[in-house]
Amino acid sequence: MCVGGLLDGAVLRSFIDFDAQDIHYDYPFFNQKFIKINVIRIDVTF
Repeated sequence: MCVGGLLDGAVLRSFIDFDAQDIHYDYPFFNQKFIKINVIRIDVTF
């Protein structure tokens, strides 16, 4: 599955907001840019 959105600090703003703290710190030059990532697994808690 591919997810795309705006990297806004430590949050990937997409159809829902994802915690992207790892991406933000590993690739700070992507901040405030539209990115797409391939997702292997999403854990959901209710």
